[in-house]
Amino acid sequence: MNNGNMTFIRETIERRSGIALDEDKAYLIENRLEAIVESSEYPDLDSLINQLRLNQEDGLWSRLIEALTTNETSFFRDLHPFFALERDILPKMIEAREEDRQLRILSAGCSSGQETFSIAMAIDAGFPQLTDWTVDILGVDISPEMIDRCQTGVYKQLEVQRGLPAIKLLKYFKQDGLTFSINEQLKTMTRFEQRNIVDAWPSGERFDIIFLRNVLIYFSQEGQKTVLHNIREHLAPDGYLLLGVENAAELDDSFQRETIGQATVYRLRP
Repeated sequence: MNNGNMTFIRETIERRSGIALDEDKAYLIENRLEAIVESSEYPDLDSLINQLRLNQEDGLWSRLIEALTTNETSFFRDLHPFFALERDILPKMIEAREEDRQLRILSAGCSSGQETFSIAMAIDAGFPQLTDWTVDILGVDISPEMIDRCQTGVYKQLEVQRGLPAIKLLKYFKQDGLTFSINEQLKTMTRFEQRNIVDAWPSGERFDIIFLRNVLIYFSQEGQKTVLHNIREHLAPDGYLLLGVENAAELDDSFQRETIGQATVYRLRP
């Protein structure tokens, strides 16, 4: 692929999704494009790129972005954010929301749903007092394929062996051969939507806790700032933002960093 086509692909992907692909990712882009050619009616790579240039709204762009999305995740990934959730964040939020008896949590960039269901398991196992509350746990991801997986809630043996304690596997999953299905209890606690978090979020939507872990590392700095702006507009004033290894929240001085145990969280400045 020539440099002009590669630049066009990279710039359009960043504009449409916020995902930044450095020049050293050219081999990845070309490989994923070749895979689309093999499974489509286009005879060669040049024909596919011509179609991408002609029709910016074509579903081909969605297919390409989905092919380039990293979906690395696991149940209770890194543990420390979940310790902070169970031991500090949720007790404080429950006290603060005692009158409204509503709790809204967002898992952004939820991939195939392991993080979202981990949050639901933590709440169900540790906070029986929330049984008669309205607890809304929303997972969003740019990939329609991943959202379909979340809504199905079926995982392979290798996936449930990564980070999921045996006691939770027995309690919340039903085994069928080599696959494991989330039980209906957790499905009723969660919902999933296909969204691009760089785009404007629904007006009036407000969250008490936002998980955005290991997502912003794939965005350009401008994309990171856009997402943080969206979070700032939709995080409750006393809410919590949990990131992954990235320190992108420091790009927005509306957030202040706090430490809970070995986890780092961000709060809106007063």
